[in-house]
Amino acid sequence: MGVMAPLLTKLAKLLGNKCYKLKGVRKDIEFFRCELAEMNVVLEKLADMERLDGQQKLWRDNVREMRMISRTALMCSCIILDGLLQKTARKIRKLRVQYQIANKIQQLKARVMEVAERRSRYIGLGEATTSSPKVVEIDPRLPALYEAAKNLVGIDGSREESARWLMEEGENNGSTQQLRGVSVVGFGGLGKTTLANQVYNQIKDQFDCTSFLSVSKNPNMLKLLKNLLLEVHKKKKDDNQKLIDTLRVHKIPDDNQKLIDTLREHLANKRYLIVIDDIWSTKIWNIIQCAFVQNNYGSRVIITTRIEDVATKCSFDFHGMVYKMQPLDEVNSRHGMNVERWEKVQNYLGYELETNPILEWMRHVLNLSYSDLPHDLRACFLYLGIYPEDSKIFKVDLTRLWIAEGFVEEKAGLDLEEAAGSYFNELINRSLIEPNNYYLGECQEENFITVATKQSILNDRGFPVRRLCCQLSYENLEMERMEVSQVRSFITSRTQPPISKFEHLRVLKLVAYVAPTLLDLSAVSNLFLLRHLRIRGFQVIMPQKIGRLQCLRTLDLLCSLLVTGIPSDVISLSSLRHLTVSDVLQLPNWIG
Repeated sequence: MGVMAPLLTKLAKLLGNKCYKLKGVRKDIEFFRCELAEMNVVLEKLADMERLDGQQKLWRDNVREMRMISRTALMCSCIILDGLLQKTARKIRKLRVQYQIANKIQQLKARVMEVAERRSRYIGLGEATTSSPKVVEIDPRLPALYEAAKNLVGIDGSREESARWLMEEGENNGSTQQLRGVSVVGFGGLGKTTLANQVYNQIKDQFDCTSFLSVSKNPNMLKLLKNLLLEVHKKKKDDNQKLIDTLRVHKIPDDNQKLIDTLREHLANKRYLIVIDDIWSTKIWNIIQCAFVQNNYGSRVIITTRIEDVATKCSFDFHGMVYKMQPLDEVNSRHGMNVERWEKVQNYLGYELETNPILEWMRHVLNLSYSDLPHDLRACFLYLGIYPEDSKIFKVDLTRLWIAEGFVEEKAGLDLEEAAGSYFNELINRSLIEPNNYYLGECQEENFITVATKQSILNDRGFPVRRLCCQLSYENLEMERMEVSQVRSFITSRTQPPISKFEHLRVLKLVAYVAPTLLDLSAVSNLFLLRHLRIRGFQVIMPQKIGRLQCLRTLDLLCSLLVTGIPSDVISLSSLRHLTVSDVLQLPNWIG
C-alpha cells in the first residue's frame, strides 16, 4: 500500500514554519495529514477483503487516486517551500509562490471533500432491497486428495524419493525407528498437497493409525486438534465408533492442553503416519507437534507449506528433510500439450482466471499467498511485475527501486537498505519470487503497474497510468497520445521517452541492449521528485546542473558514455546514497 510515514513526518516538521500560517495553509495541511492517514487505513481494510463488489472497487480506486494526487501535490509544496526557506530570494517572490501553493492546497482539499461527499450520498444504496446469497467456500485442495495417480504428470520421481527417504534406513536419515518427517515446500498451486497425498496412500498400510489433516490460514486450533483425535482412531471402524461413543458420554475436551494429552496417550504405543497439509506459521506448528510422541516405533510426519522458515522448523524438530517442489521440467511440461496450446494458455491465463468458474480454485490458491502478505510487502511484491518474463532480478537493483518508490520505511535497528533487504528475503522465504501472469493481472487491476506490450491498450484506461513499464519501441508506444504527467515510474529497454512530459517522475530506468544511441537528459534537472535514475548503454548528455534533485538517492550511469561529464553540483545532492559510473570516466577531484 506504500509508506505514508516519511511524508507525514516531513509535513509535521514543516508545520512549525511561520510561512505556513499564511492564508490558513497550516490548517489545510493538518487536514491532509489526518486525511492521508485515514485513506491509508481505508485502503488497507479494503485490501484485506477477499471479494469487493462494484461499488467498493470504485470507492477503493477513487480513494487510491486521491491519495496519490494528494501526496504528489503536498510533496511538491514541501520541496518548493523548503527551497525558498533555504535560499535568499526576494520577499515578494516568496509571497507569490506561497499564495500559489496555498490556493492549490485549498483546491485539493475541495476535491478530497467532494469524493467523500459522493461516497456518503450513495453508501448503502440498495442494501435494504437486495441481498447476496451467502458464499460457501470450497477447499481448493479437495480435488487433489482424489486425483488418480495415472492422471498426474511428473510426480513419480518426487513420490518415490520422498517415500524412500521416509521408509528406508540411510546414512543421512538415521534409524527407521526414529520419528522422521518430510517438509514439502513450494508456492501455491505447485502440487504439494497432491504429492503428500500420493506418498501417504503409498505407505499408509504400514502404520497402526493414520491421519491426513488440512489446515486453513487462520485455523481454530481446538477444532483442528479434535479432528486429529478423531482421525487417528480411524484405522478400525469399531475403534472409531468406540471413541465416538466415549466422547458422547464424557465429552471431548474443550482445552488444547487436554486434547494434546489425550492424543499423546493414544499415540504413545503406536506407529503413526500423520500429514499436516498447508501450514502457514511456526506458531501453529509449535502447538500441533506437541501431540506427536517420539516413541521409536518408526512413526512418520509429512507437512506441506509455502513458507521456507516453517518447512525448516518442522524438518529440524523431526530429523527430517526439506523437499522443495519445482515446476515441471521441459519434458513433462510437453505431456499432452504442444507449443500452440501453451501459447494460448500464456495469452489467456489472466483472463480465464478472472472469468472462468472452473479455474476459481486456482485464483483462490494464488490469492491466499498474496493476501497473507503484510501490507508493506504487497506493494514490493506487485512491483515485480515490471520485470519481463524469465529476466534476472538483481536484489540490489530491486531494493533500491522499492526505496525510491517509497515502499520501505526504516525499522528498529535497520536503515532503509537493510529493511528493503529483509523484505526481499521474506518474499523468498514465502516462495513468492516467481513472476507469473496472475500477479501481473493483479498489478493491472490495482492500477499498480501498466505493462506496455502488444496486448496492452494504454489509451482506454479509467485511471491515469502510474508506473509504466514499456516493452514496445517508441514508434509503437504512441506516447504523444498518452497522458503521462502523473506517471511515477518509467522503465524501458526499447525507447527514449520525452522526459519533459513526466512532471512527477520518481523512477527513471533506461537500458539499451542495442548499439549505443544518444540520449539527452537535460530535462531531468526539472524532475525534482526524482529518486532513482539508472541509465545503461547510452551516450548520455547530462544536464549542466542537477542540484535541484534533492530527492535523488541513486544515480547509476554504469556502462554509459557521458558526453558532457557529471555536473559539478552533484556534490549538493543531499539525499544521494549511490553513485555508480564507468571506470573510464574521469571524476572530479572532490569525489573520492
